[in-house]
Amino acid sequence: MRSVALLAVGLALAAGLATPGAAAAAQHAKPTGKPNPVADPAHNVSPSAAFVDACSGMGTTVAANRTCDKAALPDFDKVRKSEGLGPMTLPGDFAGLSVASQLLAISNIERVDRGRRAVLGRSKSLDTLARQGAKQDRDPDFPNPFTGSSGGANWAGAGNSALLDDFYWMYDDGPGSFNEDCQHKGDPGCWGHRHDIINAYGAPVVMGAAAAYGTTDGTSMTEEFIGGDTRDKVDVSPSWHAIAATFPIRIAISASRATVSSAVAVTVTGRLTRAVVHSVVAKAVVQLQHRVAGHWVALTRGSTGAHGVVRFRLHPTRSSSYRLVALSSSGAHLAVSAAVAIAVA
Repeated sequence: MRSVALLAVGLALAAGLATPGAAAAAQHAKPTGKPNPVADPAHNVSPSAAFVDACSGMGTTVAANRTCDKAALPDFDKVRKSEGLGPMTLPGDFAGLSVASQLLAISNIERVDRGRRAVLGRSKSLDTLARQGAKQDRDPDFPNPFTGSSGGANWAGAGNSALLDDFYWMYDDGPGSFNEDCQHKGDPGCWGHRHDIINAYGAPVVMGAAAAYGTTDGTSMTEEFIGGDTRDKVDVSPSWHAIAATFPIRIAISASRATVSSAVAVTVTGRLTRAVVHSVVAKAVVQLQHRVAGHWVALTRGSTGAHGVVRFRLHPTRSSSYRLVALSSSGAHLAVSAAVAIAVA
């Protein structure tokens, strides 16, 4: 992989933008105490052999993508834990997205999980610049005249996997890595690719992304972020809004009482949200189940309201455990909550 720091300094100064070094100093101070997920890591973390083998030379089929996804997530989860983050969750059928859309999705997962503003989506004009850069094995050019208040761009030739390139950019970009602009500790290009992905860009944030095959470096991938971009429109599908709607559902469950007298009313409440984006899931069909003789048995169904909440009022006559299950239109389980115990005294 060949890496280049992102903002063209001449353009940055002419447009009054922050250069990569200034951005790093302002936004990536070293953490004190608990892990700081936006800080520069203390050291590089290389992808495992299993990750590289499954992803770097893979084809572009959905099946090959899924093989890569399965091998990649343990590496991400381990390094994210060291930064104080939970396991990585990919959107539904991430493997079926184009490489460019995968770059949008994975970049936003890195951003949103760190409290950064999401990229709204891709622009045809920025995709064109990204494609030109990918074909020439280099960082994509910025729009001229510049269309935003800040920006960054990345290039990699690490293989056909958006996940592998993101891992190199985010976690293996310091001194001693493949980053050509970080030969020594303190070089201004150190962790520059990481900065470009998770910088605190102004709203709205729009991006371009592309992959090119059969280049001098084999497979080439690029991405470009423009913050404060009021000219480029999100006109490439899927948008981040559409991708976000495919993240797995999570169900939080609670009971109004843990112990009751026989036939006293208890309310079991569920709240459904999407992983990563935490958006509420309205109009979802939810089934209430209880545990009988070691098996889960359906009691009743309900639907979530506008705030993603569903409530069931019970009059239990014996102690039992309860859980909630989100159902698809065909009755398949989309998500299952933890169980809550209600004791009848």
